Amino acid sequence: MYLFLYMGDCLVTSYYSLYFIEKGASEAEQSILLGLIPLALTLGCLLMSPLAKSRARSLWLFRLCLLAEMGISIAYGFVSSFPALLALSIGIGFCNGAPFNFVEGYLIPLLKEKKAKFSFVRVFGTIGYLSSLIMGYFLLKVFPIAHCYFYAAGFFLLCVAVSFFFKANISLEEDSENKQQKPDENQKKPFWTKKLVAVLLSILLVFGSYNAFSYLFPIRLYELGVTSSEYSLFRAIGLVVEMAVMLMFPFLPSRYKNDDKKHNEVRILFGGILCMASCLVGIFLTNGIVLAIVSFSLASAGKALFFGCLSMFLISYVDSDHLGKALSVNGAGMNLGTAALNATSSTIYTSLGFASLFGIIAGLQIVGLFLFVFVTAS
Repeated sequence: MYLFLYMGDCLVTSYYSLYFIEKGASEAEQSILLGLIPLALTLGCLLMSPLAKSRARSLWLFRLCLLAEMGISIAYGFVSSFPALLALSIGIGFCNGAPFNFVEGYLIPLLKEKKAKFSFVRVFGTIGYLSSLIMGYFLLKVFPIAHCYFYAAGFFLLCVAVSFFFKANISLEEDSENKQQKPDENQKKPFWTKKLVAVLLSILLVFGSYNAFSYLFPIRLYELGVTSSEYSLFRAIGLVVEMAVMLMFPFLPSRYKNDDKKHNEVRILFGGILCMASCLVGIFLTNGIVLAIVSFSLASAGKALFFGCLSMFLISYVDSDHLGKALSVNGAGMNLGTAALNATSSTIYTSLGFASLFGIIAGLQIVGLFLFVFVTAS
């Protein structure tokens, strides 16, 4: 299921910037579209997260979101006018983020009960991304980017089909009944705490800023002469690095091996540093090929550390029943920050250049890293 989910997501999200360029959107229109997509992601996460009140419901919401995204992806490949791109970008953004939160809200408590490593499940997502990028490299040599959205719809349909092999451990009625029978200490544990808010803010600054960079980076590479098919190839190289890090990290020596919370904090910190470095190299490197390989490799290693343990990290701050909500709030915050940066990006890089834009993003990440260290150390 993770394999097909990430294969479809890769084909939908990896080519936004290049697709808008291919359709002849102006720089101002690109900023509007790239700003609206994460804003729609934010709204999708915020509006749908309260509905995920149990594992069974999370699974059904996951299926419904993917079916909606499948239909929008097919339509997305046929349109070319700015108003149509605007409307469908909002729709595809609204449906794109929530499925990941829903499926992880379903899986993480299950993995925790079985004492299984989430990274060994998440690696199939990386394999899915890698497969789609390699496919994109050959596909885009022959066809326009629109074909990627048609293939993505097929992978989403396969993912929905596979999801019917999963069942919640308990039904909605049993889930509700068991919640009423939980000990008082769990019922009284608040969702919002000062520490959770500070942690989510630091993640927003570090990884939300990187998300904005990832939307804008293809425009810089296009400016430096990197083609769409080459872009797919260089991203695939980065994904090989991500997969290697994800597989090897659990076996690396660590002084915190017996402290899961601290172990996950260290992973997120180093992941943030690597993502920041991937933005910094954009300031100094002007060779498109070298920049793509170095930046994608650094960012992929950072994302492997971050996404491989984010859910396990957050579950130390909230009850397992609230994990889906915590992931949705985190995703919404990151996407809101991304939307703000994307919407103002064209003004910055057209007047000051991409080096200044990437410097601003890296500065926000540095602030986030210091906040993360301060909060987790306390």
